[in-house]
Amino acid sequence: MFRGLAAFAGEARRRGVEMGALALAWVLHHPRVDAAIIGPRTAAHLEAALASTTLALADEDGPRLAALFETGGA
Repeated sequence: MFRGLAAFAGEARRRGVEMGALALAWVLHHPRVDAAIIGPRTAAHLEAALASTTLALADEDGPRLAALFETGGA
């Protein structure tokens, strides 16, 4: 799990966004997800959530990001 989080953090850094923004964009990119319920507690949390709505993910990004967290994966 920690390896996956470190790789995910690197992916967010490469895209110039917070991890929370990338995570929310990843969830919203899933074809079976119509909405995500969030509860930002700070202005920074809200900014990350808003940033997720402008983050474009390619179709291959979803499975690639998921693979970061697979047991025995990257």
